Amino acid sequence: MCRTDKRVVLATYLGIIPFYFSPTINLFQIEFMIGKLVDLNNFSNFYCSIIVGFLSGMQWQKMIIHKKNNQLFIPFIPLFMVLTFNQNFFPNYAIFILTFSLIISLLIDVILLKYIVDYSFKKLRLKATFLALLSFFL
Repeated sequence: MCRTDKRVVLATYLGIIPFYFSPTINLFQIEFMIGKLVDLNNFSNFYCSIIVGFLSGMQWQKMIIHKKNNQLFIPFIPLFMVLTFNQNFFPNYAIFILTFSLIISLLIDVILLKYIVDYSFKKLRLKATFLALLSFFL
């Protein structure tokens, strides 16, 4: 693979901004009511779930292209973790599950796909994951 394109870097860092919506709302005690469908306090958790699904799909595609058939189930582990937790039933564990899912997704890219993914992309993923995880602890 070639060096990470500037557009990919920009899109990655812009994609981190929604992780900070909920902490910003809680910090400034902003209360929005956009219908009854949107709960902005849990928006970051929902967005993180979407990102984990996207990352799992990307990893699965790379494994299929590079014929790593014996490891095809591994990218689905973080996705299943995110899909099986219930925000309302386990409110205290949501941050733990989402954090663990992002870390597992990063480890898949760094360890299992180490010969497929180039160094600049790994470095970008490490920085983006750190910034995303930081938003949960603000």
